[in-house]
Amino acid sequence: MDIIRTLGDDGKDLNDECIGTWRTGGYQEWLRDLDRVEAQRSRNEKAYDLACEKGSKIHQATIQVAGANLLNLLLDLEPCALLQILEEDSDKYTRLLNALVRLSDGQLRCEQHQAKQAQQQSKTPAAKDGGISQAKLAQAKEALDLM
Repeated sequence: MDIIRTLGDDGKDLNDECIGTWRTGGYQEWLRDLDRVEAQRSRNEKAYDLACEKGSKIHQATIQVAGANLLNLLLDLEPCALLQILEEDSDKYTRLLNALVRLSDGQLRCEQHQAKQAQQQSKTPAAKDGGISQAKLAQAKEALDLM
């Protein structure tokens, strides 16, 4: 096989069956891992961009990333394996539930904080571009009789 010849001394202990097993098993798993890493990188970049664009949303982005990571963990486990893990160590079930509750609580707190900020911003007049307004400047010029 070309792959074994290309590997030279590194492939001397391989045969066609090994390559076939790798192609249908380990290689496919490796590809899935690459996809998972790329998807996670994309989510992290999106969360970072969100945090940089809107600094007040960094906590929300963090919660979303943590939630996505927890969901990925649960999706990667087969239901029977997850059940077995939780039955063997019931404390893990409690910790899992605690993590979900904390994520939900964090999201709720972020939403409450954002609502409070929006309410405060609606009560305070919008800031000008800095300095004195044109109307006040005109009044000052007129009062001082500068121009």
